[in-house]
Order: sequence, then structure tokens, then C-alpha cells
Amino acid sequence: MRLLSRLAASRAARVGGVLVAIGALLLTAEVLLRVGEEAAPPAPAPGATAPAPTTPNPPPPPETAPLPPPPEPTPPPPASVAFSWRSAGALVWHETDVEPTLLGRILRETGFGWVAVRVQDGTAEDPVEADWVYRFRLASGLPVGGWGVLRTEPDAEASLGSELVARYGLDFYIANPEVEYEFSGVDGPSDERSGRSSRFVRTFRASRPQPFPLGVSSYCRPDHHDIDWASWRRAGAAFLPQAYVNDIGDEGSPPACVAASRGVFARDEIHPTIGMHIGVRGTVDVATYVDLLARAGTVGFSVYLAETRMTDTDWRALGAAIDQRGIAARPK
Repeated sequence: MRLLSRLAASRAARVGGVLVAIGALLLTAEVLLRVGEEAAPPAPAPGATAPAPTTPNPPPPPETAPLPPPPEPTPPPPASVAFSWRSAGALVWHETDVEPTLLGRILRETGFGWVAVRVQDGTAEDPVEADWVYRFRLASGLPVGGWGVLRTEPDAEASLGSELVARYGLDFYIANPEVEYEFSGVDGPSDERSGRSSRFVRTFRASRPQPFPLGVSSYCRPDHHDIDWASWRRAGAAFLPQAYVNDIGDEGSPPACVAASRGVFARDEIHPTIGMHIGVRGTVDVATYVDLLARAGTVGFSVYLAETRMTDTDWRALGAAIDQRGIAARPK
């Protein structure tokens, strides 16, 4: 009976120890559960939207230095040759179609004295390639001018022309008035149209007074077109009649243009422009134009257009005629 009691007591002690261990484990789990509940955020109420997780504000972007202003265009070097209408010149419309360095060199070598690039059509600017004037003048030393087509707003056109002269550092300007400046028109006579010439030269000369060189390029036959030619002459403009035999035949030859202009301009103010483009009558060769210029008896002419079908041989043939036929004066 004593042995069984001891066994029972020993077993009871072991069972008690196990229960104590189990109790300790349960107490530890309860403590851990409570700690986790305290650390976790409260659950949102039913139907409520859970708050978006928050993140720290991103750092501000690093400050960047402002971009420097674009560099000012390089001003072209001054011409080393004096400008004169008695010299031979070349008119350029699409300056990107002709390399300015090559054109400058051939014109200087052959005795030409100037070039003019188109800068406007009415009140719309026709921008010149950024460094074209610089490169041409650097290669040739020749004066560079601008020419512009005139439309229906003479005051604004004159102001724009004068502004572009300053912007590109040009040496002279050639205005091109035609049908928009005639008294007669398809809709009948117009004093407003006829008055555009006087308005243009008044505005232009207000900012570019004489002796700044001004030219007027227009119809070959002033006696057939009632533009206010007298206003141009009073403004000191040289006359560059468009002697485009390739467009209008013999009536547009240099001798015919000069004869028709004598009632408005003096002979030494007349300097024909020959058409070397492909016209409505085809083309005219250099030799033919040289003979016609010599017959006209004027000194100084220009070529339209410099960027079309003019070869090195053509330029040199005109250069030889400058020396041999006296159709222009070599620049000094």
C-alpha cells in the first residue's frame, strides 16, 4: 500500500509540473498577442475607407542654373569695297541654293561689285540664312544689300525694310513695286494705289536718309506703267529696269528699257537687270545680253537670279565684258 501511494504521489507531482508548464506557455502567448494588438493600427470601422499609407515628403529637386541667353549673331565684317550702282551686281532670291563663299569669290574675281538678297515680301520677312551675309562678305569684301517685293502697305513695308537693313548690316536696299503701286488697275484707277510710292519713300527715308543707296526694280517700260516714278527719283533712287528678254522678248531688251526710262530717269541713274532665269520664252545666253547691254550705253547692270543656271563660265564671260565692253565699272 505504501509503494502505490508513493507512485501515485510521484505521478501527481509530474502531472502538476506539466500543468504548470502549459500554464506558463499560455500566459506567454497571451502577453505576445496583447503586444501585437497594441502595435497594430486600429481596424477601420465597417464601410469606412482605410487611410492611404503615408510616405515621407520627397526632397525638392536640385536647383539648376538658368540657361544662358543664345549668343548674338556674329556681325558681318564691313565691306572693303565701296558700293556703286555703276558696278555689276547679282540678285539672289533663295540664298540657301547658292554657297555664299563660292559666289563671293567668283563675283570678286570677275569684277562684280555687289550682291542683294531677298529679305521681304510685303510685310512678311523672308529670313536670310544666319551666317550667309557674314560668309559672303568675308570671302569677297563686297557690299551686300537687301531687296523686297512691295504689296499694299507701303508704310509698314518701308519700316520693315529699314529694320532688316539694320538687322543684317546691309549696305543698300532695292524696292520692287509693280501692279500694287500702279494708278491703273483691273478694277479701275486708284489714287490710293498710286500714292503708295510716295508713302514708301517718305517712311523709308525718314529712317534711311540720303545718301543711303536706294534702288527701284520694276517694269522695263515706265512709259507703259503709271507708277509714281517721280517720287522714287526725288528720293534719290536708282532705276533697275527688268530687261528680261527671256520673258518679254525684244520689247524688254536693255536698249528698249533705257529708251523708255529716259523720260523719268537720267541715263546715269539707269542700270538694267538681265534675266538669266528660265523665262516664258526660254533662256538667253550671256553673249546676247552683253551685246544688248553695250548697245544700251549705260554703265552698271545686275543679274537675276544668281542661283539659277549661272555657271563659272557665265560669270567669267560677264567679267570679261566688264573690262572689254565697258558695261560696268570694276569696283575699287
